[in-house]
Formats: sequence, structure tokens, C-alpha cells
Amino acid sequence: MRFNINHPATMQDLEETDYPAVFLRIEGPFEGREGDYIKWIFRIHKEGEVFDVSGITSAKFSTHPKCKSMQWAKAIDSSLDPSLGSWDSAHFRDVPCIISIEAVVGNTTDFPSVTDVQPAIK
Repeated sequence: MRFNINHPATMQDLEETDYPAVFLRIEGPFEGREGDYIKWIFRIHKEGEVFDVSGITSAKFSTHPKCKSMQWAKAIDSSLDPSLGSWDSAHFRDVPCIISIEAVVGNTTDFPSVTDVQPAIK
């Protein structure tokens, strides 16, 4: 199995589709133009290779139905109570899920970005 952790995955490595993955961690929060955000890191195994990919959401967890942070957390932790307004991701490393990848145009190459997270198919 070859790990491609030292170079970021590109769209030459992955397609725009859904992949089985495992949740690794959340990084941040970071300051952005439109408010604080967090980076979600996932691991994909594809054809004997391993790729770490990421997606970003607002750093705010709310009960609003369009809150992507809460939707992704609920996909990873089905027992999450949205009324808590926060989530401790440290207990959920390596939890399986399904992620959607879309291409994002970069300076020199297109790179994969996680755009949705769903519970793993049981």
C-alpha cells in the first residue's frame, strides 16, 4: 500500500464522485474572509493507495438545517445531540463515512475537496 501523504492529492489521483472514507480529525479554527472555518480531514483508500483529503465548513455548529458543520458531524456521530451546539471530534477518529469529492481549481492544478459527508453504508 502506498501512502501519498507527502504530496496533496490532485484530481489526477481521484475523480469527482463519492468514496468510502474514514474521518481523521478537524483542524482549526482558522480566520477567513467570511468568518472562522474548520478543516475536516478524511482518508480514502483507492487501488492500493491512500489519500488524505479535506473539506471546510464554518466553525459554528448550529441547529439550523443548512449548517454543514452539524450535518457532517451527525454523519460521523449519529448519536450527536444538535442542541448541544458543539461536538468533540477527538472520540471519532477512524469512523467510516461516505464523502463526496469535487474538483477545486488551484493555482497550478485542480485538487479534490470534500463537499458532503454521509453516514457509512451498513
